[in-house]
Amino acid sequence: MLTPAQLRAQHHTFKSLLVFSSMMTRMIGAQDVIVLILHANGDKLRGRSMIQKLAYFWSLSISCIENASFKFRYDGPYSAEIRYALSRTLARELVDENTRAGPLYDQYHYQIVEEAGDFVKAVADRHQDEFKQIKHIIDTCKESSSFQYEELSHATIAHRVYNRMPKEVRTKSADVILKDALSLGWNVEREKIQNGIKLLEKLGLLP
Repeated sequence: MLTPAQLRAQHHTFKSLLVFSSMMTRMIGAQDVIVLILHANGDKLRGRSMIQKLAYFWSLSISCIENASFKFRYDGPYSAEIRYALSRTLARELVDENTRAGPLYDQYHYQIVEEAGDFVKAVADRHQDEFKQIKHIIDTCKESSSFQYEELSHATIAHRVYNRMPKEVRTKSADVILKDALSLGWNVEREKIQNGIKLLEKLGLLP
């Protein structure tokens, strides 16, 4: 007979398989993901890395993104397919890119062009459920004061570290996640890791 802990683990596994199966049937192209991310934020967004982090959250909880896989770098997840798709939206003149000088480095600002309005509406109509979900993610980040590069970076790293832990010792302790993240070479701060954990819980990404 299974113990209560084993039953909970089994239930979580079955639930995860059902979610994954549902996500696979709703696979979406990376270019549409970028368009919907921008559209959900008032047709604009600041930062390439912000797009990468939000696309990562998309892949975790909304649907699979066609041909997109994420590798973790110094600041969290990065997908070459997302970067390539962003270049395609620029080449098709769906999105405008502007560079503005920042205190440490130049910042990229993205804006859906007015002429792309009909195209964007068609994408949003075709993916209504997904659009609602990414808007919910963005709104939750804003409500949690986490809609910033460093905050999302810490949240994605916290998620990565948490899921690397063996299930039997997995914990949402900020101190443990911080220690593991530092040991893996990430330059992270405890307060931002704690904020990231809270955000992940609100998004339903930490069981």
